[in-house]
Amino acid sequence: MTTKRLSRTIGLLFGVCLSANILSACHFGDKPDGLAALANKKRQLTYSMSVALPSIAVSDSAIVDYGPDGLNVNWDEHEKLAVMGSEFLVEKDTIGDALWPYPEALDYNRYRNTDTSVVDNVTRIPFEFSAYAKHGIGEDYATLINVVYPYSKVIDRNGNPLKARVDSIPFTFTGQDGTLTTLRDSYYVALGRGRGLCTKTSVALRDSAECLAGHDHVASADDVLLLDPKMAVVRLSLIVPAQDDFTLLDYLTGLNMSGTTYYVDKIMIGNQLSDAKCIGRTLLNLTTGWMEPQGTSATYLMVQDDARFWNHTQIARSEAQPLADVGGTGASWGTSVYVAFPCVDEGRLEIDPLVTVYVNKVGTSRTETIRYYGRIEATTLCDGCYYVTSPIALYTSAEMATEPAEICKAKTR
Repeated sequence: MTTKRLSRTIGLLFGVCLSANILSACHFGDKPDGLAALANKKRQLTYSMSVALPSIAVSDSAIVDYGPDGLNVNWDEHEKLAVMGSEFLVEKDTIGDALWPYPEALDYNRYRNTDTSVVDNVTRIPFEFSAYAKHGIGEDYATLINVVYPYSKVIDRNGNPLKARVDSIPFTFTGQDGTLTTLRDSYYVALGRGRGLCTKTSVALRDSAECLAGHDHVASADDVLLLDPKMAVVRLSLIVPAQDDFTLLDYLTGLNMSGTTYYVDKIMIGNQLSDAKCIGRTLLNLTTGWMEPQGTSATYLMVQDDARFWNHTQIARSEAQPLADVGGTGASWGTSVYVAFPCVDEGRLEIDPLVTVYVNKVGTSRTETIRYYGRIEATTLCDGCYYVTSPIALYTSAEMATEPAEICKAKTR
């Protein structure tokens, strides 16, 4: 063979090798792992998923209290979720902090999202979005992706938006006013943990099937990402014993008939355990999925209402809700105060609650506050669960409050 023909043959073989897939046997030197190389390549991928809140019934109301039958949390008219993961990248590399992308935003509008479905009374919302990411193909390259609800909570302690790759999110449970609406709007946070499985340029996000909460995780058939609430909700039922028992607000109404105006200034729920966990400020650990104490925040929650608690729900004694179906012996009635508790011990919170109600008289200083005390039996609160109490009897000294109220976990899915 002539030198010219030999050069042409070698060139032809080299061209064939270059045009073949990099995974083929035609190569020079060591063959690279094609899947591993793809896993380290930034490319535009299409993500798809279906998400749901652990509701117990379909409702146009964002939150409904069914007492011992459960707390129903549904999608509001407009919602926004954050998708977070270490695989997400910006489209073009830049200098400094901008190199890290913000979380992907998923928007929901009840009147525009017509492709939602209802399964077992739970509204499922399908989402699809495109993102630049590094993600390998197949089971060996499945990744953990977190979906945080709502998007507005993905901020640092100064209110600045966080990036998609952070490993924790700070939360505060201070400033609650005891109403169900405020609790839903400002303190309800949920986390979905999904496995991202890539095929070619598409990633299907499926529930990780990890039940980190104390409720029943029902992401059936692995085809929906269930957003687990990252706190427990307790409904305190407050009464004042007298010749006849009164709800707290009815009792104050009676006092005010004398011409002097009394009002509830604040309500403190303290944990009497000696090793009580800090619950005022927390961090949601996106690696473990747990809510954790943040520094040395308070072991109590202080509830204050600009309307001086006069707008709170009341359950009359004649409409008391029996607790027999959820393990209690009494019934629940009184002035309702709703409080969200972060369960900072791997989804649980050991608590021995002492309730202190601060009652002031209009026109006097707060140094003349009258304090009323009530107790709730010690219990363990769990993420995602709703609890109701029997009437918490309030007395003018903690020593008089010797009979703790029952606390019962309401029904869950």
